[in-house]
Amino acid sequence: MTIAQRQDEVIAAAADPTRSGSSFFITILETEQDPICRWHALKAIGDLRASDAKDTLLRVLQEQDVEFDESSLHRICARAIGRIGSSAALQVAQLLHEASSVQTRIAAIDALGEIADRGSVSVLADQLTSDDRGIRLWAALSLAKIGEASIPAIDKALENADEESVFILVDALAIIGTAKTIPSLVNAFNKHPKGVLSYFRSGPSGRAARYAEAVIGFGSEIPIALLDEIRHSLADRR
Repeated sequence: MTIAQRQDEVIAAAADPTRSGSSFFITILETEQDPICRWHALKAIGDLRASDAKDTLLRVLQEQDVEFDESSLHRICARAIGRIGSSAALQVAQLLHEASSVQTRIAAIDALGEIADRGSVSVLADQLTSDDRGIRLWAALSLAKIGEASIPAIDKALENADEESVFILVDALAIIGTAKTIPSLVNAFNKHPKGVLSYFRSGPSGRAARYAEAVIGFGSEIPIALLDEIRHSLADRR
């Protein structure tokens, strides 16, 4: 069978994964090196929420990643682990603690965000002090995926953050996007005004603008100086 034929077989099976079952896709991951076959097998395992694939998925996180246009083997694997749910959180946290590879640590952090278990907040918060920017970035993103339960950890990290980390942490607040993020945003502005304003001026355009509009809507608790700057940033983006 050619690689193209094998890809067609796996893609067709992944379109209706219940017919082949998790064992078929686990076998693909254990025997097949083609990245396209592996990507579709990982997606199918996630769609099946196949808890019997946990050990295989953890091994994938420790292998070399392969990037696609808007995905990668590690990211689709993290999604699969997330769909399995909280039963995988302890093993993923252990992998994060033990892994020496930055790539694997980021993949484990991503998986914890996909699981979105509140019990992982402290594990992820510890990564916010990493020397590696990518680890800090993914840890903040994963905390944001967990939601409001992460706000105290983000608030604590903001206390001693440098300007770059403030930008990353305010982005996490923006992803959460609720009124409960406002005290943390105000505290960050009082301590690191440049970092906060930098986010609203140059953060991810859609997300920063949506958060700016939400913050204006919550305006009664927000310093006038911050509100004015946020309004100016919105005007500049239009």
